[in-house]
Amino acid sequence: MHLISEICKGNPLIPRMESLADTLQTMGMPHMASSLDAVCSTLERFASVEFEGEVRLALKSVPGEVKADSDVEEISQGFIAKSGDSDVRIRKTVVNSAEAETTYTLTAKHRPLSQESEMVISKEMFDALWAVTSSQMRKTRYKWNGWDIDEFPDGKVVAEYEYEEGAKEVVVPPELSSVILGKL
Repeated sequence: MHLISEICKGNPLIPRMESLADTLQTMGMPHMASSLDAVCSTLERFASVEFEGEVRLALKSVPGEVKADSDVEEISQGFIAKSGDSDVRIRKTVVNSAEAETTYTLTAKHRPLSQESEMVISKEMFDALWAVTSSQMRKTRYKWNGWDIDEFPDGKVVAEYEYEEGAKEVVVPPELSSVILGKL
């Protein structure tokens, strides 16, 4: 019935995709059900995605100087599928509290190899998929000097720096080193 089963055959990350497409079809959104084929195409591209390394640190808090000198993103995200170290998620990002600067994305990620593929989706598709996601979360992201610092409602803070293959060293700035709890 759907191209999804053909494209994603054997992919352990997609056990929910066919039922999700059927749900969208039932909700009267056949165009959105067929749009999920793009999700599987995104997953297929993992083989051609370049390496991306990352440093992840747990922090005590977000330093005041970081908050004062950052672009701020309010992020809502939910997971469509998870399998081991891989996941497919959707995300709504509002930049600097400006609804006009809102983006909706679908991301497929495989952590051990730090592979990620992302595509922009419509608000309509985000809203339909949001209703069937699991593990929904919200966080505030401070984008500062190449670092993404995420602050969660429960007080947890994670700093992440992404680097390309061949990078020799990642230097943690003093503003962050004073609040590091440990590596993740």
